[in-house]
Amino acid sequence: MFNNKVTIQNIRFIDSDKGTKAQIANSKTSRALLYVELKENAKAGNHYHKTKEEILFIISGKLTATFKDMLSQEIKEKTLKKGYLVTIKPGIAHSLHALQNSKILDISNTDENSQDKFKEELIS
Repeated sequence: MFNNKVTIQNIRFIDSDKGTKAQIANSKTSRALLYVELKENAKAGNHYHKTKEEILFIISGKLTATFKDMLSQEIKEKTLKKGYLVTIKPGIAHSLHALQNSKILDISNTDENSQDKFKEELIS
């Protein structure tokens, strides 16, 4: 539309037993933006990145986040709730456990499908 100044796309939502997610934005000039819904008691994450930085914005709900520094092996846990903005640097393993149905924006500096994702079991 308007000589390609406006484009309209159908966003694909991916459902799983954990909840729903949709990659909202991704290009070479901007970050990836994912909208994630986690159902109560769902677990997500259990991985780290070597180069990717992730920012999580908690839209609603309540979650327990577990973080592990892959160099020092130090583990920390934090309760996250609506309005929290969490920046996760490379080399920090992370997992989320939804204590309530939760909605999250996941913003990163790489494509959601990048190869920079390494499994690290923090919660089961």
